Amino acid sequence: MRDYVDNHDLGKLAFYSREFKPLGVFRKDFAKLLASVEEPSCFPKMCRVAERLAEGFPHVRVDLYEISGEVKFGEMTFYSAGGYIQFLPDSFDITMGEKFNLRQYQ
Repeated sequence: MRDYVDNHDLGKLAFYSREFKPLGVFRKDFAKLLASVEEPSCFPKMCRVAERLAEGFPHVRVDLYEISGEVKFGEMTFYSAGGYIQFLPDSFDITMGEKFNLRQYQ
């Protein structure tokens, strides 16, 4: 028996578009977040900040949070889950891969 609680046991996750629409994509290691989520009031600013921080990297996840109407920085992750994330549907791997272009870094 485990004497700790894995965050994944409690967490729910969903992916959203730049227009803050649910993509219907989930990670296999998290429960599906199906409930409606309110768009952060500063979402356009969060997108601009994430784009600026991600400049120059072939891939990076930028974690930002809205706290009391302000954008707060969490972290930048270059290999989410060590690069071994499994998505539902499986076809999302292809969608992500099509956006991954290393030619500019050669």
